[in-house]
Amino acid sequence: MKKVKLLASVLLFIIGLKQAIACDCKNLCPLENLRNVSYENADLVFLGELIQSDFHQNTYTFRIIEGFKGEFESTTISGGYFNSCSVFPEDRGQWIVYAQMQDDGMINLSQCSASRSKANPSRVMCYKTPTPPSPSNRPTSPSPSSTTNTPKRSNPSAQSIPPIPTKTSNHPEIDPEISALKKQAGQDWLDELVWLRQK
Repeated sequence: MKKVKLLASVLLFIIGLKQAIACDCKNLCPLENLRNVSYENADLVFLGELIQSDFHQNTYTFRIIEGFKGEFESTTISGGYFNSCSVFPEDRGQWIVYAQMQDDGMINLSQCSASRSKANPSRVMCYKTPTPPSPSNRPTSPSPSSTTNTPKRSNPSAQSIPPIPTKTSNHPEIDPEISALKKQAGQDWLDELVWLRQK
């Protein structure tokens, strides 16, 4: 009997650990589908401004600018980081929020929803960042350290500090694709506001 209880405890621990570590979102793309599913599953949908985020308490507060779904009892609403699927908003400024109400009156934002900031509108799963070419397909160039005579530092910890990059990424061949993706995501964010106002 003790072995059965021990086995059951271990299985429950493993299942709980798996749920705590991973957030498994279904592929709800394209973006139009993700919007619809997010709207239908949300208790509250609003345009808000992130005015506070407290990493120590795992809480954040939005000022509600415009409500699209649900009842709003105040001009501000607070949320928290509840599980591995929760989003902890960091980008100050405006957000489109699809939220679930929790029993304690706080909101939860899911990674599986279309909640995102105006500053980072490509955060949702429907935007795929271009993959850099494999090392064998990349053009080779001499490393900066092999072309300049940089004096050696005597402090060993200082030698491990990497140089500050001068390009937007380490793969300049995909920078135009990333710029186009960000531009499209920004336009999609604005289009989503129009869509929400028509609901």
